[in-house]
Amino acid sequence: MTQFFKLGASGATRVHVIDGMRVDRVCFACAPEGRQPRRPHGTVEIQRADRSSELPDTLACDTPLLLVSQRVLDDWRDAGIGDVPAERVVGLDNDYFRIDGGRMSGAKVDFDASGFVDVRFCAECGTRTDNVTETTKRHYSWTWPTVIVEGSWTGAHLFTTDISPAAFFCTDLVVECARRGRHTNFRFVPIDEPGTQIKYL
Repeated sequence: MTQFFKLGASGATRVHVIDGMRVDRVCFACAPEGRQPRRPHGTVEIQRADRSSELPDTLACDTPLLLVSQRVLDDWRDAGIGDVPAERVVGLDNDYFRIDGGRMSGAKVDFDASGFVDVRFCAECGTRTDNVTETTKRHYSWTWPTVIVEGSWTGAHLFTTDISPAAFFCTDLVVECARRGRHTNFRFVPIDEPGTQIKYL
């Protein structure tokens, strides 16, 4: 049986985004003052937050982006994880890439079963909103799993959902690839054990 994990970077912020995030559009339908979501456009430029240590294979960022090294992309391809849409970022000596979650929708989430409160999607711009205070309260209790709608998973090993194009999920194949390749700084949390970060190295 396939096991699913939330995937992200572990630890303190390693990089800051200094250019490349733009307001897509201003939507007055879902916010009276005009909602202005910022998304990556073109080449994203980043800079190191701290030069005291070597950069790991995935970078914790002050903006919700999944940034990985060339080595990770190569290993993912060799492991059969699939054609991962990625854009090179600039500003570092090493080669790093932004994974384009907007092109990786691979499942739907049962929001009620996953602890989200009062979820709505704007009919005009498609932005998802919820009762942030109540949803956060539930999620910080670490008792609400993320529940994938049965039959909605496309079979992708690395994917996003209708939660957000910036919230990544993966299968155990990605975890095994990270273990085998000794990829540094990843965080893998089983979707049915929200308070548990597995030790993969």
